[in-house]
Amino acid sequence: MRRAVAFSKSIKASQQTTDVFSDLVGMYQTSPGAEQHGMVECNLHHVDGSMNAAIRKDALDWLKRSRPALWRPWTLLKANACSV
Repeated sequence: MRRAVAFSKSIKASQQTTDVFSDLVGMYQTSPGAEQHGMVECNLHHVDGSMNAAIRKDALDWLKRSRPALWRPWTLLKANACSV
């Protein structure tokens, strides 16, 4: 799986899900032996209807790309990355 979209019942729940999932991925990646398991890098971004249309479009375009360029320029995308 290279891309995923998750829907939540509210903006707050979506933001919390993004934060918690990011934390879990980070904890797993820093755990002893994580490199041996081949964990993919997960790049997450929260998008909601209250955001400017241009920002939403940029985020959704980022997700649609077959080999996504990262929406956040300070993060490098690796071959084993998943965009959520």
